[in-house]
Amino acid sequence: MSLPLVLAITVAPEPAPEPAPVAAPEPVPSAGAKTPPEPAPKDPPTSDTPSAPAPAEASPSVAGPPTPATAPPDSEADTDAAATPSANPDDPPEATEEAAPAKLGKPAPPPRSKQGAMGTGGQTPLPAAPAPEDPASIRATPWRGRFELDFQVGAGGPIGGRRPGVGTVVSAFGAVGFAARLHPMVALGVGATTYIHDSGQRTLVGVDGSDVVEQGLGRVTLFDVPALRVFWPAAKRIEPYGLVATSLGIRREPLTGRGSFAVGVRAAGGVDFWLGSSFTLGAELGYRALFIERSAGHAMQGGLRFALHW
Repeated sequence: MSLPLVLAITVAPEPAPEPAPVAAPEPVPSAGAKTPPEPAPKDPPTSDTPSAPAPAEASPSVAGPPTPATAPPDSEADTDAAATPSANPDDPPEATEEAAPAKLGKPAPPPRSKQGAMGTGGQTPLPAAPAPEDPASIRATPWRGRFELDFQVGAGGPIGGRRPGVGTVVSAFGAVGFAARLHPMVALGVGATTYIHDSGQRTLVGVDGSDVVEQGLGRVTLFDVPALRVFWPAAKRIEPYGLVATSLGIRREPLTGRGSFAVGVRAAGGVDFWLGSSFTLGAELGYRALFIERSAGHAMQGGLRFALHW
């Protein structure tokens, strides 16, 4: 071999290596496609015989990216989502909800009210609550009751006038009354009073011819219709009052018992003492004018008054 041939063999370039094959990218599943579940790993064989060696993997071929497949909708929600048009992002939430049509087979919901809380639309807010009061500053008054039943006993006598309007004797009297309080200071009621008004006498001839003097008493019965009583309420147990009443009644003459129509007016004042929450004991003094057969008489009467309140 000659020297030039040796040099040519030595200087000759080495051949370039072949390019490595490019692996194909794994396919990416689409948004609507279902991913099949991975197979469960199989248990290794329990046989003592050694398994055969796995065959060599084939070299992947070079290919382009796979085309994603479009899966059909699998639920009603997907169908509704596909059928619902997209709302304008600039619209308010209320407009977006009203623009969305109702689902197939379901009624559309009512439009949402733009009013605030229930019952507050167009209403003026309430004012601030007043400051609390100190319980010690509240004046406590006793319970007076709304109705009362009273009984009176006393005595009276004439002070002037002309017969038969004026009486001729000092006598005891009895009275009963019922009243209702229209106000803590005002009561309206009715009452009845009876007493001995006058006396008379006459001379009779006895069986033996002697004179016999016969005496008799005349009685007046009056009904107060109405009777107005005004109280001066006090925080303690003493309660003064005043009374004005008109009276209608009848007078029975002494000896004969003949009746006469009588009209009277009475004015009195008194004071009640509360013995408890429902009982009072009081004293009363009053003036009475009586008109009988075109004559007027005047009298003063006073006595004790016991009342039951409820």
